[in-house]
Amino acid sequence: MPPLKICMIHGYLLTGTGSNIFVNNLVRSFCRLGHRVLLFCQERHPEDIDFVSQHSVFEPGNRSYRTLFTRDTPYAGRCTLFNPDIGGLLPVYVYDEYEGFRVKTFSEMKLAEIEDYVRGNVSALETIYREDGFELVQANHVIMSPYIAREMWKRHGIPYYITLHGSALNFSVRNDPRLRPYATRALLGAARIFAVSNHNRLEAITFFKRIAAKIDHKFSVVPAGVDTGLFRILESSRQQSIDELQENLKIRLKLLPDGKSPEQKREFYRELDETSSVGEVDALVTKYNAEYKPGHPDQDIVETLEGIDWGSSWVLLFVGKYLWTKGIQMVIGALPIVLREVPDLHLLLIGFGSYREELEALVYSLASGRRELFRYLIEKSIAQMQPGEKSGVEKPFRFLEALSRRKEVKSYFESAERNDIAAHVHFLGALGHAELGRLLPCADGFVAASVCPEAFGMVSIEALASGVLPIISNQTGFKEIVDLVSGKVYELNDSPRVNVDEDMIFNIAANIIQNIRRGNLRNPELKRKLRQLTVEHFSWDSIAKNYLSSYSHKGARENS
Repeated sequence: MPPLKICMIHGYLLTGTGSNIFVNNLVRSFCRLGHRVLLFCQERHPEDIDFVSQHSVFEPGNRSYRTLFTRDTPYAGRCTLFNPDIGGLLPVYVYDEYEGFRVKTFSEMKLAEIEDYVRGNVSALETIYREDGFELVQANHVIMSPYIAREMWKRHGIPYYITLHGSALNFSVRNDPRLRPYATRALLGAARIFAVSNHNRLEAITFFKRIAAKIDHKFSVVPAGVDTGLFRILESSRQQSIDELQENLKIRLKLLPDGKSPEQKREFYRELDETSSVGEVDALVTKYNAEYKPGHPDQDIVETLEGIDWGSSWVLLFVGKYLWTKGIQMVIGALPIVLREVPDLHLLLIGFGSYREELEALVYSLASGRRELFRYLIEKSIAQMQPGEKSGVEKPFRFLEALSRRKEVKSYFESAERNDIAAHVHFLGALGHAELGRLLPCADGFVAASVCPEAFGMVSIEALASGVLPIISNQTGFKEIVDLVSGKVYELNDSPRVNVDEDMIFNIAANIIQNIRRGNLRNPELKRKLRQLTVEHFSWDSIAKNYLSSYSHKGARENS
């Protein structure tokens, strides 16, 4: 295939969340395969990303730009990264803080703000198209990048392709009727629509049922991939790898020094001790959430890692945004049960998000025996659900009722206090992919207990590539990974399945305990099989080739 000039639209960063990592790796593979990529996104530190050969920032109005650097890269192709001017307002699907931006969810934005955002991005693309040209546009999510791409197709006949991820549909379009026309028109005009899983495709077809007959033939299921060079089975001892990671983290902390401090953690717990109402706890959560930069690693991350006996302790890892939908509270809720059987177990939580302080308060409530606070924090998530979400999804949050039915409430809280649960749950803050590549292979297991639909599970396959068993929810996009592991590695009745129901915390605990007892988590042969599964199904270059073979230069007719 001759080299293509591909315009890639992604309105966000290139690190942190799943879709960010997806775009990062797909563009890298395009460059490795010799193609030219014009990448439009809001990444502010492209100097840290090895495939970026030029970084340019648009001036207000997006009709001109200034170039901050050009450089050689080790790839056959080239990537020019452009930051369109968006007036400092970053529209998101799920609210979180992003350094250097004012943030609003799409549902909070006025239509005039959305239209300004679209116009600004279209103007930036128009400027580069007139100057340099490109053959096709690859857009991400169901809004707003595909709609921006559609505008370029209407003006110039440039074919565009869409990759669906989960957040835009589930957190924005589904809950805001104003956004549906943007998504519908974009889908109708697309040359092809890529879904990252069969569930991802079915979810879109079901939701957009009025146009399903017109778009169904456009779908291809192409999963996300994994950097099999970065994520590998551990070859040295765990302690040696952690020692090397700590040296890297000392450098990272100098560049990103404003993560949560140990003093802030201690003060938060001290002030929680003085609260007598849930209102006071909510106020503290809001207060402490604003006192540090969430995208930075915790200031005491090196000391935290040093405090774990990597020679003998069992270590579980969660990586992702701190959101109630991710079910992190379910994993924390399972620990009092697990610690009865495996007292030397540690849970490391890597990520960022405004839900962090609620999770810390949840750990505190278990450690201090404050049952009513624990109930409030667990069941608070139910109030955040949309009416249509509650059916089934709310069941896991009723696990105090499940404990009561089993007559285990007293022993559950006694285990949390007796085993000092707060000493076994460690918040590390945000890590870069390079640091995660060193830490993930040191874990015994990866846990992700999402209670809401997941389009795919990118970190889960990074765990597989590292020879680490993912213990994840048996639902939606996650289920496809569970089924693959079950069919290729495990006997079906021995696979790590966590059902999303009223017994979810017991399922999580049973899976962890069972896999430790049976020796699965440290079995070299199992690790090799997990790694091989990833290489065969999820290498980024093979996924990039699937995209390239699907690209057409003929465009598509809108069926509106």
